[in-house]
Order: sequence, then structure tokens, then C-alpha cells
Amino acid sequence: MVYFQPSIYMRNIRTILFIASRSDIAGGEKYLLSVMRYLDRRRFEPLVILPGPGKLHEALENVSVASEIIAVDYNGINQQEPWYKLLEDADRRIKRIIEIIRANDVRLVHTNSNKILDGAFAARLANVAHLYLAHIEYQGNMPIFERVPLQPTTFAELMGELSDGIVAVSEGVAEALCPPLDRSGIRVIHNGLEFDQLDQAATSRADNFRYEIGIDEKALLVTAVGRIHPD
Repeated sequence: MVYFQPSIYMRNIRTILFIASRSDIAGGEKYLLSVMRYLDRRRFEPLVILPGPGKLHEALENVSVASEIIAVDYNGINQQEPWYKLLEDADRRIKRIIEIIRANDVRLVHTNSNKILDGAFAARLANVAHLYLAHIEYQGNMPIFERVPLQPTTFAELMGELSDGIVAVSEGVAEALCPPLDRSGIRVIHNGLEFDQLDQAATSRADNFRYEIGIDEKALLVTAVGRIHPD
């Protein structure tokens, strides 16, 4: 169920449909939440499609962003769930996205990954603009691309054909799409840092790691930052 429905009082607000690639929170989802926090809600209304329930759904609720789940698991392909079942279900998923686009007068579809092509196809069929946000280079070892193999150049051509705009988070990611795409047509926007959150964490004693585990403030502390996750 879509929680947001436009009214006559919101006709000047443009709705942006964000297609999230996962339901937990990793780098791409942190970016998405930052966009939600700083998006000018007087001009734009965000609506997010998630592949399943999880922490991202809860985080979106906390910033008053409507979302809907259209179940899909690109990483769950195995012998019990054959890959062709995932493709067979694409018709249902894309039709549902188109229904959401039309019901909410969506002006732009923003796909937040190279995993999910459903949003790009739905935007083309619904005749609305599509933005591809490239976080990482094409990864042929993803389960879906192992089953439906594409060459990196083929993937780049496909995204170029389906997108009205392409944004990459780094020069390296942008260059991975070129050739065949023209580098001048790809805009690089680096992920932003919310320094107020970092400052608050650094000065809050309740969140002070040394204090929490009893390390003296003068002791040398060496650490590494990473995400512990099966992938």
C-alpha cells in the first residue's frame, strides 16, 4: 500500500520515486537516507520502493518518507528458487511500479543500484524520466548476472539507453561506463558527509567508545572500520 497520495494542495510538488536495491542499510542506503533528510520537501515528495522489510523501512518511517515493498531477492537465487522464476516475476513487479508512478504522478524514477533494472524499465514504459545512480561498477559475479550474463559494455549501453541522466559517485565508477558511454554525459557527485552527526558522536560521552569499554583517554587506540556482512 502506498502511504502518500497527492492532493490538489500538492500539485506543485514533484514526486520522485526511489528504487532501493536492498532492505538493510549499507553504503547506498546511507546515501539514500541522507537524500531523504536534506531533500527540499517544499518542492519534492519522495516515495521509496523497497525489495523487502528491514531496517531501511524503519529508518524511512523515522524521517516521514512513504515506502512500499515489492518483494524481490536478486541474491537469493539457488536451486530452490530458480533464476527464471525471478525473471518470470518481473512482469508483476514492473506493472506494480507503473501503477505507483501513475497513481502518484511521479515525475522522476531514481534507481539506486545496478542490481535493480525494474525501475528503469517501468520508467520507460510509463514515459517518465529515469536517473541511474551508479554506486559501484558493474559486477558480473552478482547471482542475477551470473545467471543472465552481460558484458560490462552491454550493461553500460543498456543503462545509457534506459536513463535520461546518469550520476556516478566517483570518477572511477564513471569511467567504468566509458566506453561505450560518452564521459561528458555522466555527472560525478561524491557522497556527502553529515559532519553534524560525526561531531555529535565525537563529543557525546554516552557514545564514546573508550568510555564504554574502559580504555584510558591517553591510551593509543588503533581501529579499523568496515561492515560485517555475508557478502
